[in-house]
Amino acid sequence: MGGEDNNHNRYRDSMFAAFPVAAKLEAALRSETNRTPLFYMDRANHDDLRGCWWALGRLGPEMERQFSLTGEVVFLFTPYEDLQTRTFNVMDTRLREEITEHQIRVAGYEPSHAAR
Repeated sequence: MGGEDNNHNRYRDSMFAAFPVAAKLEAALRSETNRTPLFYMDRANHDDLRGCWWALGRLGPEMERQFSLTGEVVFLFTPYEDLQTRTFNVMDTRLREEITEHQIRVAGYEPSHAAR
């Protein structure tokens, strides 16, 4: 368990250093029932996502009910002022694979909802 926590903190610290707004988002989403809103995170590994970080997160029970969400949300933190179509397309394809690879690498398991 300790190794997983250290990896988690290392990724978290790096992402928050690169994107302080991610720390602000996490603080805004944190509640008694959502203590760690942003959990798996990593630097994106694709040319069209250069400089970006992604994070899986939960909005918390109340917001999830309001938006009819029943699971994690992918947050993409980007240094760019606008989101290009190619970046969006990569989010839909490659980012799914990256998230699964990261969960296997950091937590040692493949999530049941992993994209194939």
